[in-house]
Amino acid sequence: MIILILLILASIANSLITSLLGLYKGLKIYEAQDVMPAISLIFSISLIFVFGFLTIASTYYSGSSEDQLLSLPLKSRDILRAKFLVSLIADSFLPLLLLITSVVIYGIKEGLTFHISFYVGLLFSFLSF
Repeated sequence: MIILILLILASIANSLITSLLGLYKGLKIYEAQDVMPAISLIFSISLIFVFGFLTIASTYYSGSSEDQLLSLPLKSRDILRAKFLVSLIADSFLPLLLLITSVVIYGIKEGLTFHISFYVGLLFSFLSF
């Protein structure tokens, strides 16, 4: 079972890397490869909105766990904050993975891996994400 999961994850990683390399090559034809991080950022934010909407619709409006949580000595705003935090973390994983992969491919292809400004900009970008 674990081997099957690892094969599936490897297949997903391979398709992600292949598609991002294809995007870079397509943009390089038109000398527009500098747009690749912006495209990846917009796509990542779109994924957060789509998956966030679906998660919020299923988490906040399903009353199955509400009765048990409201019987505990917790304030309703604490329950709402916890649900929001869980949704935020769960929905940000895939877009963040996409964005990291895209920026790493862009940095390697553009030869920015030895510039300290690339890593400083990368750090600030991910902290703001």
